[in-house]
Amino acid sequence: MAYGSCRARAGSPDIDGGDVIKQALITLASDRLRVSVAPGFGARVTELVDLATGRNWLVPGPTVGSPDNDAHYLGEEARGWDECFPTVAPCIHTGWPEPLRDHGEIWGRDTHCELSDAGIMSSSRVGDCQFTRWLTLHGNAITLRYCVENQGNRPLPWMWSQHCLLATRPGDRLFLKGVDGALQVSAATGRDSDTKSTFHWPAFDEQHPDLDDPDGHHSPWACKAYGAVEESCKAGMYSERESISFHWEKSQMPYVGVWLNHGAWPPDKPVHQIAFEPTSAPADDLLSASTAGHARILSAGSTHEWTLSIHLNETAGIPTTA
Repeated sequence: MAYGSCRARAGSPDIDGGDVIKQALITLASDRLRVSVAPGFGARVTELVDLATGRNWLVPGPTVGSPDNDAHYLGEEARGWDECFPTVAPCIHTGWPEPLRDHGEIWGRDTHCELSDAGIMSSSRVGDCQFTRWLTLHGNAITLRYCVENQGNRPLPWMWSQHCLLATRPGDRLFLKGVDGALQVSAATGRDSDTKSTFHWPAFDEQHPDLDDPDGHHSPWACKAYGAVEESCKAGMYSERESISFHWEKSQMPYVGVWLNHGAWPPDKPVHQIAFEPTSAPADDLLSASTAGHARILSAGSTHEWTLSIHLNETAGIPTTA
């Protein structure tokens, strides 16, 4: 098989237990990486494996969660890679007929998926909107194309955030390049963190002077922040032998969300995970985005598309090439 070509297969159904959704996994692989997608769970990407090193970069775990409107997204649910649309946190917005659920309307629900040697297309109906993602593999890279289409007869407000949770290992380092100015703190835990409103990566405060180092936090701490993309953004994680990086242009998505959780959330069953999130708005929910003038408006019958990519490398240090 030539380098960069893809193999596609459907897996066996998972065993249903409690809130675990019964489903089949579908898997796509190149010579360099493998991804698995759960159609019965909002097309969550459950694994992103570097075949050269064997590392699954995503936070692993079963697809736990409820498809109901009152679903909660907490520690047991926080696994893998979801698409948050048309909100992230739950809210009530006059542009939508029903309250919007925690983590958006897609995760945990049946999604139409089509598998081919070229990639995986997943599509979800969200109210009058059709949300579609095309995921394709090219050697060591994942190319993503998204489209939202308003099939209704009235304008719809929306926001989107990629929610790709990365699992850190000892010795890993983080990087964030291409942010225009300071990051705005949405929420943070720990001493003095609740009074911190902005910071410049990678120094948060005296207790957290180097956010590039996930091993440098000696007590539980978490932070959610947003930054404006300068021209293009490159963010991710690397070690002595491997790296993962997320690349996108400001013209595609103008903001980055930064989620750093070092054993502080949720309070009852805390987990460890980080995420660099391409997003349309520097806000946790659609109502806040609308209030601040950052919500997108999709007019009746119109569509909006955007692209980004994820790259794996075997080199040490911050990746320098796309």
